[in-house]
Amino acid sequence: MSFSAPKGSFSISMLIYCCKRNLGKGYWHSRAMFIVEIEELLRNAMGLDAASLGRETVRQAVRIRLEQCGFQDGIDYLEHVRQSPEELQLLIEAVVVPETWFFRHIEAFQAFADWVQTEWMSAQRARMLRILSVPCSTGEEPYSIAMVLLDSGFPAAQFRLDAIDISRTSLAHASHAVYRDNSFRSTDFTFRDRYFSREGGAFRLAAPVRKLVHFRQGNLLAPDFNIGGDAYDVIFCRNVLIYFDAEKQKETVSVLGRLLDPAGVFFVGPAEGCLMIDAGFAPMKQRMSFGFLKRSSPPASAAPHKAEAPKRKHRVIPVSQPVPRPMTKPSSTAGSTRGNIATVPDLAKARELADAGQLSDAHDVCESLLRTFGNSAEVYALLGIVQDAMGRIHEAEESYRRAIYLDPGHHQALAHLAVIADRKHDTATARRLRERARRAEKRQIFTVQAKENDRW
Repeated sequence: MSFSAPKGSFSISMLIYCCKRNLGKGYWHSRAMFIVEIEELLRNAMGLDAASLGRETVRQAVRIRLEQCGFQDGIDYLEHVRQSPEELQLLIEAVVVPETWFFRHIEAFQAFADWVQTEWMSAQRARMLRILSVPCSTGEEPYSIAMVLLDSGFPAAQFRLDAIDISRTSLAHASHAVYRDNSFRSTDFTFRDRYFSREGGAFRLAAPVRKLVHFRQGNLLAPDFNIGGDAYDVIFCRNVLIYFDAEKQKETVSVLGRLLDPAGVFFVGPAEGCLMIDAGFAPMKQRMSFGFLKRSSPPASAAPHKAEAPKRKHRVIPVSQPVPRPMTKPSSTAGSTRGNIATVPDLAKARELADAGQLSDAHDVCESLLRTFGNSAEVYALLGIVQDAMGRIHEAEESYRRAIYLDPGHHQALAHLAVIADRKHDTATARRLRERARRAEKRQIFTVQAKENDRW
């Protein structure tokens, strides 16, 4: 297509306008699409689902790198990042925003301590205990693991704790081991008194604890990730799978599953439990720990890779956000339907039955609670989990939706609905639900902490 203009009337602005209007539709479309190409590049490199993280976060990171590299044109930058592994790493650094703290989701660390004492130390294993924290972010998780082992009386010379992350910046922070208040969000700071010293307005971790963690850079999705390494007895991979799409989630669980000893334990985040069940793992008995075992795995006291023990009974735990335990015992008196039903003994009984794999009995107790007390988000959420485990997916989905109707911020129900949406290949809905679940998680943590602070 061509255009013409009267002599003497042409200007640069008119040229740009005409190019946009007549000549440059494909050109401007390509500029609009370059960010999509960047998102795909990040997905292939690190598994990131941009929609789960937030597309604006990715765009902001790209804007920062464009400015720092001196590029005016996004297409030119795209070609640059494709050809430069170093620039891709710098873009990843700009995208990664660490969000972690010491003893995050305390139930996981309690379950880990129990497992170490009852399954490992009591068996007097001759070999070294091997633990992996990935991604380890700025170090709060692996250092928390180290403190648990020290508090359990586990000899430092008898375990190896590897911590891996894709971000060089995060690893540098972890190695420095100086933390501010944002890394201490629990209500119990006795561990800080034991293992940290004040340094200005921050806290420095004691050298003996720092030396227990071996940090290194690595990419979970790299073809050579940990090839040739010994199997790990414990793997912590928490709160990262939620940022991957379904394909990368399965790939990551498969990779780490191969690195896990047959008698090992695998800890994930609160919104990631169903991914483990779908992959064939069985939940630990400790509620809300989000720890999983390989099905038909031998006990930790057995020699590695020997004949498998009989299959464990199927157990299920709810995908809900763990919060610090209240300092006062909750009332056992049933009050309003939406509030105090969570404290009645029968609900605890239903959870115990579900955890023990007695799904039909748990289902009956939930139905009885609904008949007795009326609608309850907590009961509907648990009923959905039981139905899900029984293979009654459509009924489970309806129960989760009823829980959300009664409590729009019910993290557990939102997380499970996201998994169901993934199974249906409805990625857009799954992303929206995960984002709602993350917002609900943050609100719940803030509310609990505020109540605990008020109590003090």
